[in-house]
Amino acid sequence: REFVQVADGDPQVRGLNMCAFLIKPMQRLCKYPLLLRELLKATPETHPDYKNIIDAKDEVCEVVAYVNERKRMGENQQKLLDLQHRIDGCPKLVSENRKFIREEYTVIYENKQKFKRSVFLFSDQLIIAKKVKQKGNKDYGFIESLMLKDLKIIDLADGEDFENAFELAHKTEPKKFTVNASSGDEKRSFIKDLKAILKEFQKAEYFANKDAMIREKEEREAKRRLLDSLRVTEVNPTQADNQDVWSLGLVLYQMSTGREL
Repeated sequence: REFVQVADGDPQVRGLNMCAFLIKPMQRLCKYPLLLRELLKATPETHPDYKNIIDAKDEVCEVVAYVNERKRMGENQQKLLDLQHRIDGCPKLVSENRKFIREEYTVIYENKQKFKRSVFLFSDQLIIAKKVKQKGNKDYGFIESLMLKDLKIIDLADGEDFENAFELAHKTEPKKFTVNASSGDEKRSFIKDLKAILKEFQKAEYFANKDAMIREKEEREAKRRLLDSLRVTEVNPTQADNQDVWSLGLVLYQMSTGREL
């Protein structure tokens, strides 16, 4: 800590702190594609380095895309971990394939009762929680977890009881929640996110069923070819074949009757 304080006061750092210098390599990496793109514009196609510059630009762009994706994944995992710590009684949230989508503080109707709830939307589930008096780092209490693949969305028309609302109903269980958004824009945005997630589930289910159908067809075809190979249209037994069949018949007779011929 003492070293950092001394370093921060050094005139050579030009007022930049340690964090500003730590992020420099990342910022520099993102500038390389721009540099190579401008260099490519200024390089004639007949120049011997033209193709090398193209290859370098493509490879650097791939590295930058990879770094940015890993950064997004890290930030997402950290967000999941933070929420898990903030919601008292929350089930495990941190998962490699789970993404945080949005958080809303809204009105929810359940069994004709009205509640103010916090809703956390993820790529595979929706968690309903209530705000509680902060205890340590806990400022929410867990209420319900709904798996999105089990839900259907029903857009509700505005009425006397509520407006800007939609319903989340379980496909097989008598469970449903009415979410009353604060505005029409929020409602449309929420429904759009939900439908996008459900569409991904439908695509995954379609391709899973498609693969199963292809495997079943291949198995049927293999069985058909096997039967075709076993189907005999002409038999021309030799004397040795007849002898083998006769010997087999004698053995089977003796085994079944216990008598010898």
